[in-house]
Amino acid sequence: MASTDKMDKKRKRTADPSDHANIEPRMKKPSAKNDIASLESSIQQSPQNYNNIAKLLTVAESETRKNKHDAPATVSLTRVFTRLLVENKLKKPKATNGTQGTGGKTSTEKQVVIVDWLRSRYTSFKDIVLRPQLLCGDHEIQIRAVTLTMTLVREEWAAMSNSSLESRSRNATFVTLVHALLDASSSEESSTGEGHLQYFVEKYAAPFDDVRHCTLEALRAAMPNDETGGALSDPESRNSNILAILSSLSAPANDQKKLNTFFTSPAQGQSSPKLTLTHHKKVAQETWLTLLHQRHLTTPQRKRILHLTPTHLIPWFPSPETLLDFLTDTFNSGNTSSTSLLALSGLFTLTQPPLNLDYPSFYPKLYSLLTPDLLHSKHRSRFFRNLTHFLNSTHLPSALISSFIKRLARLSLHAPPAGIIAVIPTIYNLLKKHPACTFMLHRVPRTDIERQYNEEFGADDTFDAEEPNPMDSGAGESCLWEVVALQRHWHPNVAALARVLGMQFTKEGYDVEDFLDHSYSSLIDAELNKEMKKEPVVEFEIPKKIFTLEGEEDGALEGMMKRMISDR
Repeated sequence: MASTDKMDKKRKRTADPSDHANIEPRMKKPSAKNDIASLESSIQQSPQNYNNIAKLLTVAESETRKNKHDAPATVSLTRVFTRLLVENKLKKPKATNGTQGTGGKTSTEKQVVIVDWLRSRYTSFKDIVLRPQLLCGDHEIQIRAVTLTMTLVREEWAAMSNSSLESRSRNATFVTLVHALLDASSSEESSTGEGHLQYFVEKYAAPFDDVRHCTLEALRAAMPNDETGGALSDPESRNSNILAILSSLSAPANDQKKLNTFFTSPAQGQSSPKLTLTHHKKVAQETWLTLLHQRHLTTPQRKRILHLTPTHLIPWFPSPETLLDFLTDTFNSGNTSSTSLLALSGLFTLTQPPLNLDYPSFYPKLYSLLTPDLLHSKHRSRFFRNLTHFLNSTHLPSALISSFIKRLARLSLHAPPAGIIAVIPTIYNLLKKHPACTFMLHRVPRTDIERQYNEEFGADDTFDAEEPNPMDSGAGESCLWEVVALQRHWHPNVAALARVLGMQFTKEGYDVEDFLDHSYSSLIDAELNKEMKKEPVVEFEIPKKIFTLEGEEDGALEGMMKRMISDR
């Protein structure tokens, strides 16, 4: 009789739904879609079938290991856990004096056991299934994993008791997703828009204000620092991916009313999270500044940031003056003229309306880039485009402009023809906008003593080429004698263009863009393809002698020439 009671207790204990979590599935794992759909339906029907979650999890792990594009178990589990989140089945019940059930457990304790088991399976699903799929390298599988993870994030955010954006940005599932994106996606994929990283930005981060805000917070926390940088296998790659995401996020319009597009609606009885434009931009600014101060930034990454400064960084920054240190340090440590020029472009944007920041060192720094190597550099065209933009204002002092004109003219004496062709129109435009500098074209002696001195010893050039400050170079008292040398240049096109500076300035100005893409090859092609208006006169009779006059004896060279002609 005692043994029979024990058997009854065992049967009753097995029937206890709270212990279903401890029972491992012994069925043959389902493989057909119909079996998976049947298991999903049974889970939805009764908590007693929760063990089927473990069966689906086994199949989903197999799909992940084999990198299957068709993963019905993974999708099914996402739907299962989404329903559990919506129904608050993953929240622990409040401690109450529940009724005593079989096995000595109260109903509340049984629910706690079930919730703990469900949470454990949910964590396994995210760690063993979704995260490996995000990192697998297969584009189609990664896209699906991003979509499924964000589906779970939506419901987790909605179920949070604290719906603030700070709490959402620290959500474990969302943080895991962001870290997986940064670890798996390459910068090349992100820049071309082919990776799942770019898919996440376009589908979620860009259109939804709350996702964008939480992404900025998560990116700042994910950046390598002195403690974590050494632990990461490739901190440069992570910074590259962070840069790819940030560069894809455009600053919102300066209208607080438009900042109301949320990915997740708050739960019943809760208010929507508050997102102010000022706070949103402040978080973006802090994220960008954290990236700018990364010691793992490579030179190409710095160049990309400099390219993005006027269009992406400055619109995000409530305090754009915080960029001055980064731009100045980049200019001072620039390994190439292109890097320094990009840094100057950012500084110039800060000095213009509506920001109007004061930066007195801007034009001395620009002047320092006028080096002998400039006109031989492959970045010559970009420099002259920016130089035209930087010196466009008619309010700049003539002493400053005259220094730039004189330095360009001096550099053109040792420049290739293609470089000189870009210099001359630039000088013309500067002289046209600043008539006070035209005295440099033809400076006559003021006194008889000066005239006599110039005739005997030649004129002294007051220009100091070694002076770093363009306001103190003395160019305003100098003259453009270099232009006269260019008018006698060996290349006819250069000489003809230089002669324009000796004529009346009737033309309003030249479009410098038309003169920037010339090279030796283009100049030769232009000369060879030129239409002949008049045939040139050529010698039609072969002379009998070349090196000696008629009647003189043939020398050694003449004899050699005759033998060469006879051999032909």
